[in-house]
Amino acid sequence: MIKNMDEKTRRTDMRMLMLLVAGVCLLAGCQDGSGFGVASTGINDIYMDSAPAAINMDSIPGPDGFVLQVYLFERPAKPMPVPAKGTLEFILYEGRVAITEINTTQPYLVWTFNEQYLPRYVRRGRLGMGYSVNLQWGQNIPRAHIVTIVTRYIPADDSPEVYSAPLVMFISG
Repeated sequence: MIKNMDEKTRRTDMRMLMLLVAGVCLLAGCQDGSGFGVASTGINDIYMDSAPAAINMDSIPGPDGFVLQVYLFERPAKPMPVPAKGTLEFILYEGRVAITEINTTQPYLVWTFNEQYLPRYVRRGRLGMGYSVNLQWGQNIPRAHIVTIVTRYIPADDSPEVYSAPLVMFISG
């Protein structure tokens, strides 16, 4: 009889543990295996984070590009970052460019990451799950010592495009 009670207690304890784990996953956002939580339904805010200057990414002296962390949000509904269901474009402009001038200023470089390739850039950062991308300019070195970077999210559906606030970066000569 004691053996049966122990087995029954173990089963009850196991059920309680499984319920606890399921509850933690729901609260933490483990539903889709991406680390983000539930899929996005309407991204309306983008936050970018980076060191303030270009960095050297190879053995040749001199800056080669930037490393950006990007977080997508559905504010105010979801306070945690959500995954992209579409394309992220990183647009570099020479000099300082205000958000009001983005659509009328010619970009110097554009990096495009579509939904198929974005999962390989998923990383946990300061704000939760986001994307960490290395933007290297190769032989297309900007001539200006100050550049502006904007992230544009192009949804896979007919939702409106979303732009981040401009991020001004320095390039040492």
